[in-house]
Amino acid sequence: MLQAVFEAALNFTSIEVISDLKRGSPSADTIRGHLDWKVALADVENMMKNRVKWLVTTLHRKFGRTSFEVAIDWTPEMYYGNKSNPFINGTQPKAGTCWAYEFFTVSIVVDGGRFLLFAYPLYGRENLLYYVNRALLFLRKLRIFASMLYFDRGFRSTDLFAYLQYEAKIPFITPAVQDDKFE
Repeated sequence: MLQAVFEAALNFTSIEVISDLKRGSPSADTIRGHLDWKVALADVENMMKNRVKWLVTTLHRKFGRTSFEVAIDWTPEMYYGNKSNPFINGTQPKAGTCWAYEFFTVSIVVDGGRFLLFAYPLYGRENLLYYVNRALLFLRKLRIFASMLYFDRGFRSTDLFAYLQYEAKIPFITPAVQDDKFE
């Protein structure tokens, strides 16, 4: 069972995707049930941070700099299992379901490509400022400084925009919401 967890972490995907790809492996719900209260989120975070540190060291050597454009996305992984799972959020209907695991993903953008650094589970749409601030602090620990932040539409928050503009002083771009008055 832990093999599926580690494969998902190393491939930056969900346990559900890994269990679907490998015949005979337990379902994501079964794995979660066996791991409930046995593995601390902090331990998993530390394993991922060590993996990311190795990746960042390689990126620093390859590109010879510490300032990068950073993309922050809200990424759903559609879910078809038991909706009472505490990590499942309601989302826009897609592929026959309106439930998903939702992740906050952070990537650096280099030469038109992206390097995914980490993904963090989201437990709702509140506290966007907390998640972004936590990501920026983690990036600083890795000696990565954001020269520009790119957000998708999931990050529309006046508190977040005010923080980035006036306190963090990091330029950012986010898509505008279009309505019938927008030309």
